[in-house]
Order: sequence, then structure tokens, then C-alpha cells
Amino acid sequence: MATKDKLRQKLIKKINSLPEDELGYLDKFIVELENNIMSNSEILSFSGIFNDLDVEVFNDLTINLHNKRMQETQRI
Repeated sequence: MATKDKLRQKLIKKINSLPEDELGYLDKFIVELENNIMSNSEILSFSGIFNDLDVEVFNDLTINLHNKRMQETQRI
């Protein structure tokens, strides 16, 4: 916990020492960072969604996929 507090204080000091015209860039960066974190959590929300998937369907979507694509390519 102390490490987090030290890091926060260090960041606050750095922010306070920034020129005023740089604060806009920092704000945009933080917004982008927050958006990135949000999209990562949205992506991760799908993790485990296929746990209840039938084994045969899972194999068709993973193991057999390469073979199916090769067969379709040969037809053309």
C-alpha cells in the first residue's frame, strides 16, 4: 500500500511541475488510457464464454478449422 501512495505522490509532483500548456496533452493521454482500459475489460468479459461449448463444435472451430480452410481453398 505504501508503494502505491509513494507512486501517487511522485505522479502528483510531476503533474504539478508541468507547464500549464502541457496539461491538455496529459488530460488527453489519461482519457485515451482510460478508454483503452475500458476496451480491454470489454474484450476480457468474453473470456470463458465458450466453457460450455460442445466438444465437437469447439474442435470444428479450432482444430478442424485449418483443414476446412484448406479444402475450401482447393475448390477455387
